[in-house]
Amino acid sequence: MQDSVLIKHDCKVIEHGFFTFYTFDDDKTIIKNLFSYSLNLKKQTSVVSLIESETIKVDSMAKNDIDGFYKSEEWNKKRIGTSVEKYLLLFHQEFLKWNNAQKLDFFIQIGKKE
Repeated sequence: MQDSVLIKHDCKVIEHGFFTFYTFDDDKTIIKNLFSYSLNLKKQTSVVSLIESETIKVDSMAKNDIDGFYKSEEWNKKRIGTSVEKYLLLFHQEFLKWNNAQKLDFFIQIGKKE
């Protein structure tokens, strides 16, 4: 079930950017959740806001709409041990151990508080 959620991270500078999650609801629909974030390494803080949540019909998507999205294990492995790891751990110390569904649930919860 964890791989029914894909993640994409976009940023120009690591301190500010976007996370997009695609949740495969069934063979015909995908739920898209887009979050913005800001990180402050000095203060050890993070802010996450839900920008949009929408349902997309699979047959209306182009093949390249899924480019840059990753399954949990692959996404986490690409970031562990890199210069961005310390920033991503500002969200939560277990962030790079979680699967994408856990990351999405976490962002939904903290996005509501902002």
